[in-house]
Amino acid sequence: MAGYKKPKKKLHRDFLYLDDSVIVNALSAIESGKVDEIIEQSQIVKDAGFDASLGYGPAKIAAKKGRTADITANLVRTRTAFSAFEAWYQFLKAEDALGELTDWNEATRNELEVGDTLEVRARVQFAPVHKLFALFFSYVENANKPDSFFRVPAAELATLKQIANQARSMVKGADGSMANLVYIQPLGVERPLVVGALSENHFVGDKSNMDGEYMVVCQVTSLLRQSETLAAVRAMSDAPRTDTEAAGVAQALDGLAEAGKGLGVAIGDDDKSFTYPTVVTRPLAIYR
Repeated sequence: MAGYKKPKKKLHRDFLYLDDSVIVNALSAIESGKVDEIIEQSQIVKDAGFDASLGYGPAKIAAKKGRTADITANLVRTRTAFSAFEAWYQFLKAEDALGELTDWNEATRNELEVGDTLEVRARVQFAPVHKLFALFFSYVENANKPDSFFRVPAAELATLKQIANQARSMVKGADGSMANLVYIQPLGVERPLVVGALSENHFVGDKSNMDGEYMVVCQVTSLLRQSETLAAVRAMSDAPRTDTEAAGVAQALDGLAEAGKGLGVAIGDDDKSFTYPTVVTRPLAIYR
């Protein structure tokens, strides 16, 4: 006899990522009264006079007035976001408007349509291109520290900073924050490739140890055709996409890729640009 009794329902969600701006807007469009109700209930927290005190046994550290307002605003926003997600999610489930993947292969991929919202258990990990940029930014950031292993002469540092600023503009998302490119592997299956960009502004949990299995709710934004090529960095922003640009960006990554090999970041040609049958998504929620 098995020694574990499984729960009938999984009600607790530990969020890694939640794009609350999209979800609140979507919920407002389909059920505006529910949004008003959530905001009204969340406001009770603020109206109750929450003082943002931190209690640790007999000692309490009271936050300053400005800090109290910040914490209160964050609490109201967070409560609104989580409540809005739950209302939006349950509405989609009730209306049979949330797709579910029970298998993942090219035939299943070809059943998808742009605009579909779906939920899937998947492994999520940073794309090699993201790791490469993150490694480069960290290198530049530490290049002028006296005790850094990566310290470089001042003249060389100026050039590195200029390149880093240009690189940051390439990985900037539509909301102005850094876009984190991830690979999503439905049911643990690596291909067909599914990619998505996570805004730095919408992480709820610690992204440093993100690699793992989650429930992912996302919307399909593009199904690459056989004639299409999408540069990896363009999957991270809303800039125009062209085949010529894709080739240029892929070439520009070659130098970084070579340097990355020595630091354990391997990147192949199919990581620099994507082709059919890649699926591009907008992740809305990632949780366990």
